[in-house]
Amino acid sequence: MQPGEAADLAIFIVCTCLLAGYILFYFYVPSFTVPLLRRRYVNLISLNRTSRGEWVELLSRDPKEGINAVQTIRNQVISVSILAAAIVPLASTLINVLTDDGKIATINKYAGVDPISDDMLLSAPVKLGICLAILFLAIMALAQSCRLGVHIGYLVRVVASDPPAHKALGSHLVPIMQRSSLYFAIGLRLLFVFPPFLLYLIGPTTLLIATVVDLAAQLMFDVVVEPAVEPAEEEKTECDGTLVTN
Repeated sequence: MQPGEAADLAIFIVCTCLLAGYILFYFYVPSFTVPLLRRRYVNLISLNRTSRGEWVELLSRDPKEGINAVQTIRNQVISVSILAAAIVPLASTLINVLTDDGKIATINKYAGVDPISDDMLLSAPVKLGICLAILFLAIMALAQSCRLGVHIGYLVRVVASDPPAHKALGSHLVPIMQRSSLYFAIGLRLLFVFPPFLLYLIGPTTLLIATVVDLAAQLMFDVVVEPAVEPAEEEKTECDGTLVTN
């Protein structure tokens, strides 16, 4: 293996691990504290998981709110469908580039002047294949989210018509709603991962820069500052907890 190929492989592995690590962090770390800023941050996925579960359970208990829940879920399904539909022409373009030797030669020309490494371990078709795989996985995740959203629409309407009579069906509402949100989040994560690997076609330098920018953007989009609790509210909460315990 040439030094340039080793550098190319090392940057690819590091960037892949960074992107995968952030995805795991997003899903499994609901909140974190930054001591330097003296602030606590909350990942939106944790708020999403809790609020949507409670929302669908609450609306399913009221027959009057069943139709409102269905309309909201319908909007979600439409949003997911639009995202999935937007991926299709992008994937089609990549397939067109993959099957065109002239365009592959142009990509290799730009990759050959990369400042870090002009010897690429992975060929342009392999890189395009990685990008296509990411897009196809994103479509599958978004399609699954859309599918579960449709199921939730039926379930909410039926359960809300008579909650006691459909208690067994109602027990599936929260898990399915949370699963639908999970697939939607996975689809979005894959779409965020796509740009760095697309720019990897030009070379490892653009992959490295795009990964850093992408991770910074994701962190900015995905977290919110947890509001500080006033001392009076803390005292009231403690008192309320004491009364309930006693």
